[in-house]
Amino acid sequence: GESAVRDLPPARLLVVEDEQMQAQLLQDILAEEGHEVCVACSGEEAISRLREKSFDLVISDIRMPRGSGIHLYEWIRRERPILARGVIFTTGDTCEPRVEAFIKETGVPVIAKPYRLQVVIAAVRDALAGRTAV
Repeated sequence: GESAVRDLPPARLLVVEDEQMQAQLLQDILAEEGHEVCVACSGEEAISRLREKSFDLVISDIRMPRGSGIHLYEWIRRERPILARGVIFTTGDTCEPRVEAFIKETGVPVIAKPYRLQVVIAAVRDALAGRTAV
């Protein structure tokens, strides 16, 4: 299992984060792992990028101005249903009950901020391994 996960080929990832420093940190971590990383600063911008290009995985902050991560996920589920299994949420605060219920319902993995290198890498590898098993 784990060696197969480590042998995954580089992927095209979309990071959706409105805080520039957080976006840069994720981009650096994921590029170091060999992935091609594109950054969008809102859910709206992410949808535009998804219309232009295909991605293997989307890592999105839950709370953002101009289109939340939940709004983005609902769009992905409708318009790119296969990609819906390749979404990871990030959050810097405790989730409100509505958001918590949404996460439980969808089963989307969540990475807490501040980011820990090994947690980010493991979540991305797990998500990519799950997508390649389809």
